[in-house]
Amino acid sequence: MSGPSTNLGAQNWGATQGGNDALAVRLDGTGEVLWARAYGGTGDESFRKVAALPSGGFVAVGDSDAPSTSLGAHDWGSAGDDDAIAVCLDDTGGVRWARSIDSSAADSFSSVAVSPGGLVVSVGESMGAGTDPAAPSWGLEGYRDAVAVGLDGVSGEVLWARNYGGQGADEFRAVDALHAGGFVAAGAASGPSTNLGEHNWGYAGDWDDGIVVMLDDAGDATWSVNAGCEINDVFLAVSAAGDGFIAAGWSYWESANLGEHNWGHVGTGDQGDAIVVRFGTELPPRPTIPPAPSTPSAPPAQLPAPDAASAIPATGDAAAPWLAAAAAGLAASGVALIARASRHSKAMRSFKQSEYQ
Repeated sequence: MSGPSTNLGAQNWGATQGGNDALAVRLDGTGEVLWARAYGGTGDESFRKVAALPSGGFVAVGDSDAPSTSLGAHDWGSAGDDDAIAVCLDDTGGVRWARSIDSSAADSFSSVAVSPGGLVVSVGESMGAGTDPAAPSWGLEGYRDAVAVGLDGVSGEVLWARNYGGQGADEFRAVDALHAGGFVAAGAASGPSTNLGEHNWGYAGDWDDGIVVMLDDAGDATWSVNAGCEINDVFLAVSAAGDGFIAAGWSYWESANLGEHNWGHVGTGDQGDAIVVRFGTELPPRPTIPPAPSTPSAPPAQLPAPDAASAIPATGDAAAPWLAAAAAGLAASGVALIARASRHSKAMRSFKQSEYQ
């Protein structure tokens, strides 16, 4: 946002402090604007995601390339270049606390989630190691690492900071709190991770793989998986669902490392597909997915028929084998339960391919 609004009447936000300001707007259930606020300083700031706190209020995250000047006692600082920022707002848009989390290079938060107990976890990417010896900070494994930071939702205190990755370019695009506890983060990686011990993800292609990493409340990885083809794949969203979670994004081609649950390819030429993958949560440290047997084997145990509300439509030539694979997957652990692909246009790609070529 690079200027004041003019069409919200008494709720117009004001002039920018300089460059682009981060913006928050609250609406009621009918779409009426309750308030609108701008937050920033002399540089460029943006909010990329917001989450509600269980005790009331919100946490918004994004990035800034300068210290803020409009938040009074709650102004965030800056170490230069882009810093990841987290700002806690009350129900009227007032600032409770603000934090900049910075390193020796560019950093950004892409998403945020909050546990029922009020633990705030922000995820994103960083091209440098942390520079503040007095606060928890992440390291740097490669060119760019995926990062996650845990904050106290009440005080904004940084509880922990972690980086996840290998020698390439890695990032988290989304995070959600799991129903059973902990968090799940999703994004992309241009190579295998090297700092997660037994939970390192692998690598299936020449460019990026989609990645999913489960984290405990201390930020330690408890499980991870990469999913992809020989070209580009990325997960842009993730959501807790029942006893598991669903990751969604896009891919240029059919996946190659999910065994019987590989997604297909609908597009033609250089057109990519939207992808959706569902995972279970009873996951081993590192899942291994055997290839489909070449000879007939005993059929999987029969599961109760789903009710009408949860039934999966059986359409297309591959419906029967897909349903069989899904049923078998429900009894397994650590593998994708379902994977689907659908066509999307080039306009949906927010991915900067030039970074990885």
